[in-house]
Amino acid sequence: MPMRLNETMREYFRGRAEISEPEQAFLYANIEDPVLGPMIQEKLRNEDFYANSYLRTGISPNIISGGFRYNLIPGDAEATLDVRALPDEIRTSFFPRLRGSLTIRPLKSSRHRAAFRQLLPRPWERICFERSRRFRATCSQRRSPCRP
Repeated sequence: MPMRLNETMREYFRGRAEISEPEQAFLYANIEDPVLGPMIQEKLRNEDFYANSYLRTGISPNIISGGFRYNLIPGDAEATLDVRALPDEIRTSFFPRLRGSLTIRPLKSSRHRAAFRQLLPRPWERICFERSRRFRATCSQRRSPCRP
């Protein structure tokens, strides 16, 4: 799925850039750069699972069933997907986009079953970000890298 940052996540990565070591700070500060962005996203995808999960809707095939015998290709199979959607993800357009991005086309897809969980902005986020800003201000006054 493509990367999308909302205001909250932009602020998160800006803050991480201010308190991280120089190499990581460069990644977080340039994540939306049109030239460097794709390379940075790929690096985060491979090396920083948590940062990558903040960038895009995540999909995990948690329940897979099919077949009844060892070493036989099943006639049918079923997968239940756990979808953790970004706050601005539109459910009705998500599944057609997902279906279009599959490299293996299903022979028959009569239904799709997925646990679609919307990650909604929470009221406490503002409190956390305000505390984070104060912490970063303290670090810059000391002119030394800080760790939360």
